Amino acid sequence: MKPMSISEKDILTTQELANLLKVSNDTIYEMVHQGKLPYRRIGRQLRFPGWLIIEFLDAGNGKIAG
Repeated sequence: MKPMSISEKDILTTQELANLLKVSNDTIYEMVHQGKLPYRRIGRQLRFPGWLIIEFLDAGNGKIAG
């Protein structure tokens, strides 16, 4: 299986981001709830713009415990 990549123009769902980071959906929701993960809300759904996730990871915030 080829590793997933991300570009600045991508808009990721919770499931796509969980797959990218190799964590569960619950971990993504917990990080959002704790204010650790940047996101945008579209209606009732969470979306994760690629440029925000790239900045998040580049800043060293990609350390995920659990």
